[in-house]
Amino acid sequence: MNRLIRITIFFMIAYNAFPLLCDGQYWIGKDNHTPFYDSLSLQYSHLKNVITDLPYSVERESDLNFYFSDLLIIREADSLLSDSSRWNRNDDRECKDDITQGKYSLFCALTKASLNIAREYLHRRPVMQLVRFKIVRYFRDRFNHHRLMDFNNNLQTTLQDIRYVLRKSEEDILNQLEDKEQILTVIHRFMDNINPKQPFGMKDIFTESPSMYYLDKSHDPVIYKKGFPGISQSETVHKIHETINGLAAITINESMGTAWVPYQLWNQDKLLFQGTEVFVLVKSKGGWKISSINLTLEKDH
Repeated sequence: MNRLIRITIFFMIAYNAFPLLCDGQYWIGKDNHTPFYDSLSLQYSHLKNVITDLPYSVERESDLNFYFSDLLIIREADSLLSDSSRWNRNDDRECKDDITQGKYSLFCALTKASLNIAREYLHRRPVMQLVRFKIVRYFRDRFNHHRLMDFNNNLQTTLQDIRYVLRKSEEDILNQLEDKEQILTVIHRFMDNINPKQPFGMKDIFTESPSMYYLDKSHDPVIYKKGFPGISQSETVHKIHETINGLAAITINESMGTAWVPYQLWNQDKLLFQGTEVFVLVKSKGGWKISSINLTLEKDH
């Protein structure tokens, strides 16, 4: 009996771990053409420096984070289902025949769109999860187990219903992309007008009582008071500028956003500091505002 229990536990662990090994890889790279890096359209000019960090699985719609590839996938899927002659209403979750015949179920349209845009299919890609959540929200009575397949095959479902779900999904993705663009615009404003002696001078991009902490190799976290170490009071402020040094990682949940930003702080051509800045922002009626900044100060370069 004990042996049977041990064997059962082993197979349960293996069953749950296998999808993580297959889909849960965490690759990030500016030049890697992987599902974790998107070539972004210039429509969102600042988003070209944003990392795509895909979770293995998200169980709440509010936790989804979208990137430009998600928008392109949803639009491509909608295009593939542009008229009833291209819709396969008998989904079997096998897409080779759909792709060959050019007649797609909802699941296979999203699969084909993922292959066209991202070069591979991920079962829990944010856009896939979003469509599932929309089916639950608007058509809760039309699925049993597989939301995409059951909704597609339900006798009450029309092509207009499917395209409605896709359009509602596109609206959510666009709204979040616009929020991310606005967050990066605020961060660029902060960096383009950096004043190390008065970092909170631009009151319209900060909350009422913002905070800033810095950390270097010889300090515990230190709250900003009169300036950063190594920048003398005689430094000419207008010659100091800050840049994003690589890729930023931005996440949004409801009205809160975080941005992990690699940065460099320069005085003309002299590199003063580099490291990572972590911005916490909140969305108010006046737009996104910075509530806190934490940054590392690294001199080794």
